[in-house]
Amino acid sequence: QPFTPALLQGRNRSRTLALAAILVGVGFGMTAFADTLGLLMLSVAVWTFGEILSAPLNSELVAELAPAQLRGRYQGAFGFSISIALMLAPLVSPQIIQQIGFTWFWAACGLVSVFSAAMYLSQKFERPKAS
Repeated sequence: QPFTPALLQGRNRSRTLALAAILVGVGFGMTAFADTLGLLMLSVAVWTFGEILSAPLNSELVAELAPAQLRGRYQGAFGFSISIALMLAPLVSPQIIQQIGFTWFWAACGLVSVFSAAMYLSQKFERPKAS
């Protein structure tokens, strides 16, 4: 991830975030059908690459969208929301899996990511013009 910002410099952020969401979705969707350790490892690699692409851009967008005097609070709230999700997922996910099944759970995660990609593409996250 440390090298990602330089690689993403000048790229269209909406498309890059959509690509990242698609990669996360494909990786999650692959988990539904991963019946070998190799396929499971590949699925993790795919969604991890998507997360690596999105992390710096998401933080950059939060900083840009926040009023200058509230950037720290916005970044804190953004980080806190991720932490809450990471804390709740292991508590809630097993109950959902028990209700709908492993395959449907991971397929649904993939579909949510594809929906997220469509939402990213519907926005224009253009970089501010240099003064």
